Amino acid sequence: MGRWIVLLDADMLLLKNPVENINSIVLKMKKDDNKIALCQDMGSSVTVAQTVEQFLNIFGDRTPIFKENTLTLDISRPYLNSGFVIFSTKFDFYEFKYHADLMEGDMIWEQNAINLMCLEGLNYLLLDAKKWNLHGSKLLNSYSAGDDPFIIHMTGDSDSLDMGLFDITIDSTTIKFYYRYVKNKEIFNLQINFIQKLVNENVILFSKYLM
Repeated sequence: MGRWIVLLDADMLLLKNPVENINSIVLKMKKDDNKIALCQDMGSSVTVAQTVEQFLNIFGDRTPIFKENTLTLDISRPYLNSGFVIFSTKFDFYEFKYHADLMEGDMIWEQNAINLMCLEGLNYLLLDAKKWNLHGSKLLNSYSAGDDPFIIHMTGDSDSLDMGLFDITIDSTTIKFYYRYVKNKEIFNLQINFIQKLVNENVILFSKYLM
């Protein structure tokens, strides 16, 4: 029968156990026959049309195949982020590979392949990005504690992110580590507290590889 697959980008922090909530999403997807569940990219107002224009500004038109393939489609629809995705057992990975292969050489080809499938009629469930894919300045800057996110995604606009040296304590020894962080102070505190908690719960492992 196949298995449901949950995909998370490597630059995500999973702040708490999402299993119960993912199970609820899966039940809704089964009810509505959604083949995939994911979030809108960079906040609720970003369309495919706006994203194609951004690609031109950022990448210098390094996504020409995606742009060409969307010419006859409704590009006023949301542009989607593939950082957190739930794939149903009915998702056609062969079709995904077909679209992805066509976009060989384009930037972010795998995300654009999923967007193209959704634009062409794939039935998808749009999730709340403030909970499941907190990223990009529009989402990060409007964050409040009441949003209670499951995931922080360290990607998006460069003005919302930075890099720096930070202290972390491992078994009473303080070491410095270089880390990409969100400038929003509330979210930064979530990040740093989560990392320290992770270290505290895995002292032996971290001591072995970092000290």
